[in-house]
Amino acid sequence: MPQITHASIHTSPVAQPPASVTPMMEQYQRLKDKAGDALLFFRMGDFYELFQDDAVVASQALNIALTARNKQQDAPTPMCGVPIHSAESYIDRLLQQGFKVAIAEQLEDPRQAEGLVKRDIIRVITPGTVVSGPTLTPKEHNFLASIAVTPGGAALAYVDVSTGTFAVTAWDSPDWPQALHREYTRVQPREVLIPEPLEIPLDMFQATSPAFPTTLQPWAAHYFHQDRAYRTLLQQFAVHTLDGFGCEGHPLAIAAAGALVAYVHETQHHTMPHLTSLRLYSTGDFMGLDETTRRHLELTYSQMSQGRAGSLLAVIDYTLTAMGGRLLRQWLSQPLCQLSPLQERQEAVAELVEQSPRRARLRQALDTLVDFERILSRLALGTITPRELSALCRAIVRLPAIATELRVCRSRLLTTLTAQWDPLDDLAVLIANAIVDDPPATLRDGHVIRAGYHAELDALREHGTSGTAWLNHFEAQERQRTGITSLRIGFNKVFGYYIEIRKTHVSQVPADYLRKQTLVHAERFITPALKDREVHMLRAVEEALSLERQLYEALHQQLAQHVHRLQHMAQILSQLDVLAALAEVAVTRQYSRPTLDDSDILAITDGRHPVLEAMAQEERFVPNDTFLDRERRQILLLTGPNMAGKSTYMRQVALIVILAQIGSFIPARTAHIGLIDRVFTRVGAHDMLGKGQSTFMVEMT
Repeated sequence: MPQITHASIHTSPVAQPPASVTPMMEQYQRLKDKAGDALLFFRMGDFYELFQDDAVVASQALNIALTARNKQQDAPTPMCGVPIHSAESYIDRLLQQGFKVAIAEQLEDPRQAEGLVKRDIIRVITPGTVVSGPTLTPKEHNFLASIAVTPGGAALAYVDVSTGTFAVTAWDSPDWPQALHREYTRVQPREVLIPEPLEIPLDMFQATSPAFPTTLQPWAAHYFHQDRAYRTLLQQFAVHTLDGFGCEGHPLAIAAAGALVAYVHETQHHTMPHLTSLRLYSTGDFMGLDETTRRHLELTYSQMSQGRAGSLLAVIDYTLTAMGGRLLRQWLSQPLCQLSPLQERQEAVAELVEQSPRRARLRQALDTLVDFERILSRLALGTITPRELSALCRAIVRLPAIATELRVCRSRLLTTLTAQWDPLDDLAVLIANAIVDDPPATLRDGHVIRAGYHAELDALREHGTSGTAWLNHFEAQERQRTGITSLRIGFNKVFGYYIEIRKTHVSQVPADYLRKQTLVHAERFITPALKDREVHMLRAVEEALSLERQLYEALHQQLAQHVHRLQHMAQILSQLDVLAALAEVAVTRQYSRPTLDDSDILAITDGRHPVLEAMAQEERFVPNDTFLDRERRQILLLTGPNMAGKSTYMRQVALIVILAQIGSFIPARTAHIGLIDRVFTRVGAHDMLGKGQSTFMVEMT
């Protein structure tokens, strides 16, 4: 059952704060009003705090302690909080339960603020707009979808904000509800926008995979109006017409896509520069697979394992990159019905099958790559970390090794990818010149920018280094002057630099020492000279950190101008990864190349069930044949006792056809497949062949 966002937050009645509230709570209330139904994470120092009803809800959902402000008053304010450094995991848990989270950040340094620290909501995180964190599975998309409907048609648009993938399709035929439901269950969005008031039966969205619970988000109908949606898309893509995307003359597609972009802008408080294109596609170009068929064939999800293990995807996924894994999943969920691109994929896979050393070198180079798509999305949004930039640089440095293998390929698809190649070497130089080889996790730790990159920064750091030398000299000097060999110089954030002397030597302390702190076994002092040096050193450190932030931001802005180039290369690399993976699985599992054409023949010799063959390691799968055509043999009638293999045979034929129509080799000696436009499969209730249990046995149990 999908979750409806505005109905998923169940609050208990709590006491309201008194009429007289502090300026900070007034600020909180203004931001809470702005956040609406999202839980407000209000930044206070090193914590995100939640107050009032939000605190009650979050404490229950996260199983954390609920406390209160103003406990001495008759109506204390409920509150709870989570540390900044671990907030991502708490937010992830809330998203999995269908909540939205608004992040209210401090917009200025509290030490420099005059009065109340300025705060504002910088982003609203929803299940469909996550760009980082444990919510994102590396080899799966995290789609946000929207649906536009009229009595005569519908459109479905979906976007992965974490990768920039953006697509839309539409139907204007009377059977649009069935077509919409098929495509919706294929996409499996984590969140879907529905025009408010709701005009679509909710039961249309109740059959998605349990691995992908969907949150329904009502969205104001005016965002779906064609004129407004059209202007939103023009603004997003910085164009004067949507002809280049094929959307002109498709009002429902424009409405769904425009409403989606408006929601992303509204929640992310950002223009999303990595959303650079929109793909309009027709579901008629792909094999029709309804939800029942997908579930029974277990293409990407296994009923037995309640996950990916045991699915067809798990058997054939030899991809080495996250972006390649996502593309393979997309291919498997959308088998092609077009002969030319399928033959190009086959030809590329065949070349990589025949050239084993080249394939091995290509895969070795691919294995070192980071997830270009998700890194570039964080680059576009300004949230990329120094370590991610460094990893991106190392990945770009590996591109020449991939290009070397690609240039000698002869198949049409691989030569096309070669012609589109962009080495990105200028970006690698830009990053390498600016960022140290092993940067810290965050910018606030400092020493991210490489020495020699900026003269003023080097001077500030040198000032800090000379300050350390001065401290060492001062410590040695004071030991000699006082005769206290155990005297030492220390530092903490509260008192700054100090001179620590054990109580057994307090009588030797000079008169110019000023007592700062008393401990159990020691006394701490300062001197005017030490305090003066501290001021200079801390000022140099702060100025260095501030300058580093400015330099890092400037570097980020330079790189963000090339997001489209990184996206382009991500698409090329993901295709290479999938093609090389399909070649690897063909060699490893002894698959053969099928013949594809536009005939009505389905002829398979010595076919094998790809999943059962991979799972049943102790027994040999007995191959079998299939022949169907329109003239002589339109129907096969299967009979036999329990455990005779009827369900296995039916699934096997369907899986072989699907593999062939993503461009893969197949588990058979030979095959001649006229392109199939639709597969229907319903085999009993369910079987567990991996455990040796038939459909009949499972039903009886």
